[in-house]
Amino acid sequence: MTDATTSPRAVLERAHRTLAEHDVDGFADLFAADGVLEAPFTRPGAPRRVVGRETIRTEMRTRGEAAHAAGVRLLGFEYQAVHVTADPEVIVAEFREELAFGDQRRWLPFVQVLRVRGGEIVTFRDYVDNLGVAEATSGMPGLRAALMGPPSHEIENRSAAR
Repeated sequence: MTDATTSPRAVLERAHRTLAEHDVDGFADLFAADGVLEAPFTRPGAPRRVVGRETIRTEMRTRGEAAHAAGVRLLGFEYQAVHVTADPEVIVAEFREELAFGDQRRWLPFVQVLRVRGGEIVTFRDYVDNLGVAEATSGMPGLRAALMGPPSHEIENRSAAR
């Protein structure tokens, strides 16, 4: 039986609290030893699937250090909806995160799907607005090129040069 401290909702809220506090160890400790962190829509070059609590700890520490070096800070969460599903282990959260990119603040939408068993995260799927992140960090041209190739005018210019 799930009690109030091990319920998917309680674990989701603890996960968000640890992220807001930049507590990588606390976040990783919420995962089962063989837990999975997935980011199906992550940016090119980033891992889409990270398996195992200690690997998640290492990956989140790396991500946190990179974000800090880039001047990105998590300022807060605003829940829009939290859906309890027919499966008692699964919860779906729709929310916005307030992020600071240097001196610019931006609210970005997220959806997360968690499977929690025995108070531990078994799977954590994170769906992020990467285009919004790219726009906020002035990375849109690089992201666009990575996803779609060069703009058509660049292709035309290369053809004309031949």
